[in-house]
Amino acid sequence: MNALVPNVAAEELQVSEKLLLNNIETLSGLEKTMVLHWVPLGPSERQEHRRMFTKLTGGWQARLFRIALLNGDAVQDEGRRIVSPWFWFIVLCLSYSALVFFQDPWFSSGEMFAEMAVNYFHFAQSPDFSTKYLSTDAGYMPVFQRLIAALAVLLSLPATLIPYFYNGAALVFSLLMAGLFVHPTFRILFQNDGGRFLAALSVLLVPIWENSTFINFTYTGIFSAAVIIARLLVPAAQKPPWWIWTLPLLMLTKPYAIAFFPLLIAGLMLRDKRLRLLFGLSAAALGAQIFRLGMSLHQGIHPHSDTMHAALTFVQKVEAACLYTFAYMGGFFVGPPWLNTFPPQALSGLGIVIILITGWIVFKSEKQATSLFVVGITTVFGTFALNAFALTKFYHVDAFIKGAEALTFSLD
Repeated sequence: MNALVPNVAAEELQVSEKLLLNNIETLSGLEKTMVLHWVPLGPSERQEHRRMFTKLTGGWQARLFRIALLNGDAVQDEGRRIVSPWFWFIVLCLSYSALVFFQDPWFSSGEMFAEMAVNYFHFAQSPDFSTKYLSTDAGYMPVFQRLIAALAVLLSLPATLIPYFYNGAALVFSLLMAGLFVHPTFRILFQNDGGRFLAALSVLLVPIWENSTFINFTYTGIFSAAVIIARLLVPAAQKPPWWIWTLPLLMLTKPYAIAFFPLLIAGLMLRDKRLRLLFGLSAAALGAQIFRLGMSLHQGIHPHSDTMHAALTFVQKVEAACLYTFAYMGGFFVGPPWLNTFPPQALSGLGIVIILITGWIVFKSEKQATSLFVVGITTVFGTFALNAFALTKFYHVDAFIKGAEALTFSLD
């Protein structure tokens, strides 16, 4: 009997050694799948490492860890592993939601802020289609918010829940409109998922808190429209996702979408018939918004169409727009016109130089990310032009406009 003991002990030792060697091999294979190692992996290797990881840690832990961090199916063109876009989107949602919840209690107070009550809630009760969906706010058509307000009526929500519904919708759609930039379809413009996450986060965190309210959350839609247009202007083998067809609706959010009009016209020249249709619908929606703004200004219901504003002729406003649009572009180097001693004519000349340099860079560049650059500079230029033309009296009309010497404005 005693003679058998050494043999049993030796066998147990051999078994232990084999298990230890197997664990070492498993850990060695697992090490290759960690995010910090940039290792090219083929499909068979990924499958083998996934099997070893699941065997070592258990099924549900492996699935959760892969979804959150490893994302075994997402591989860059160079063959390196990356963090899952879902991970970035979840972080974006948590970060922005925390900011909103810890701000002033406007979100959870149950009160309607500004036009939520006197405009959106009020017109949503109307049985007339044009009143319910096409009524104006400050002279433009905020169709996106009208649809949300109409949905609250359709759901027969009590008035006490309406503020929570409006604010909740603003939070959710803000996250969707900014968070879409972390989608893999935009890697053709900006390959780094973490970089796109930071860009989306800055869009949500940098503006003032009023941009997170129901009446102003659609400003985030300007960013969404910009990146969607930039993506569609780049030929790609990958089919764009279905939600690009929300672009016409984004044109009916804020009037600053007018800055995209030249880009929409350029999109009509694409070879893809479906994309031409999309750009055509978007241009038509934006044309309807421009027409509505013109009617509002003519009818005198625009809040800034007062006597001082009306004293300016169309020609004077065009002159102001031409001068100060380029002046604000030049202000990127020396500061805005009201914070430096340079005359607006000098700043305007500097702005023209910036435009020329930008055009040269775009002409010489062959990178696909150039479209993002073009859309960005077009949006900035268009925004300055809109402000200088539509809100001339607030954008430093001075004595350079003939007959407008009495309309000199300062920071006071």
